[in-house]
Amino acid sequence: KANEMMDLAYKNGSHRFEWIHTRKNGENFPVEVLLTSVPRGNEHFLHVVWRDITERKKAEEALIQTTHDLLNSQKVARIGSYVFDIASGLWTSSKILDEIFDIPADYHKNIPNWLEIIHPDDREMMKDYFIHDVLGKNKAFNKEYRIVKLQSGIIRWVHGIGKLYYDKQGKPLKIIGTVQDITDKKEQNLRLEANEKYLRSILNSEPECVKILDKEGKILEINPAGLAMLEVESAGQVINKSIFDFLLPAYKSAFKKMFDKVVLKGKSQMLVFEIEGLKGTRRWLETHSVPYYDYHGNITGLLGVTRDITERKILEIKNKEVQEEIRLSLQDKEVLLKELYHRTKNNMQVMVGLLSLQM
Repeated sequence: KANEMMDLAYKNGSHRFEWIHTRKNGENFPVEVLLTSVPRGNEHFLHVVWRDITERKKAEEALIQTTHDLLNSQKVARIGSYVFDIASGLWTSSKILDEIFDIPADYHKNIPNWLEIIHPDDREMMKDYFIHDVLGKNKAFNKEYRIVKLQSGIIRWVHGIGKLYYDKQGKPLKIIGTVQDITDKKEQNLRLEANEKYLRSILNSEPECVKILDKEGKILEINPAGLAMLEVESAGQVINKSIFDFLLPAYKSAFKKMFDKVVLKGKSQMLVFEIEGLKGTRRWLETHSVPYYDYHGNITGLLGVTRDITERKILEIKNKEVQEEIRLSLQDKEVLLKELYHRTKNNMQVMVGLLSLQM
């Protein structure tokens, strides 16, 4: 092998290569060797220069490892990279991006062909965004959109980002960025949005008041039935307002005790109380309250379901009044009966006395 290196140096005038040297302690280390053919009379000698490239090799190995790790992480995260040359209108892409787009190695990578990969329903929107916002206004590329994988026809969601780079005159030169397949995350978010809309439609149609209060008693969420109870037109009138502002003074203390048991001790509670709406209408309410938890399991407030029991309460009050009237009426009759009894008894005694005299 050494003779081969020397022959190349004699033949070409010089030859540069890497070699492994051994130190006195037996340790091997990499070197870069430069052999130069030097003529001297009718003969040629080799001038040898070598240098220790241990650190360079370590840096190269680290770079290779970093590149390998980057490629693996991009593969796991489904992130591909690209470089778009603005002047030529052409783009280059990483292997991962080619897999995301499902394009062959010889695919002609220009803007029209990129637009062909985009889902038909998103194509015009993305074309307008790229031409007017990114290229026209020099904005960074940051957009979620759908693609149709070129060969399989499978629809996927991707998130593209890109940074503009400029020449010395400040003219846009190129865009360097990444494209990530976010289909799983996007579909999960869409399912969550659909579930949220479904739950909100149920909440909005619920005939009883459903509300969420923070740990200070401020209203965070309230449905239309609750707004009607408070006599307000929109949620904006009461959001971040204290529920205590609507309570009649006689019930604020009881409500505070109930509220503290829910948000401080995590106990479910029920309470009957009276409120006054913004238009002055007083209502009797019955609320069932439970702790409201965040994603970490911490109590952040109160979730309450409250029904208007004004009619029931009025009936209860009237019933009590009627019962009191009956009680008083019976009491009066009892007195009258006692009086009649005494009078009758006295009359009977008189009659008995008269009969005795006649006999």
